[in-house]
Amino acid sequence: MATALTEQKRFMPVTKKSRYDGEDRSFRTTGLLIEAGFLKLAYHAQNGLLMGTQLGSLTAQRHHNRFGEVERENSTQESMLLLSTTNLEINFLKEL
Repeated sequence: MATALTEQKRFMPVTKKSRYDGEDRSFRTTGLLIEAGFLKLAYHAQNGLLMGTQLGSLTAQRHHNRFGEVERENSTQESMLLLSTTNLEINFLKEL
């Protein structure tokens, strides 16, 4: 397995490419993974919590309370709501 790793001055990974799995991985300067193949991840700028993911037309968004706990999460595909969660309540809005 051959891997190419690009690092910044503080030895934090910026990009990683591996021929074994064929995926490119991109990192923020803080070391958080932001892209792996077709999967994209979005983080809150101030606290680093995962706010959303995107894989093609499928997206998921998370909303946290002030303690960092997930308050609600929504999953959509092509702007059609598929799943909505609020604390412990789960609502399936469409069968796949």
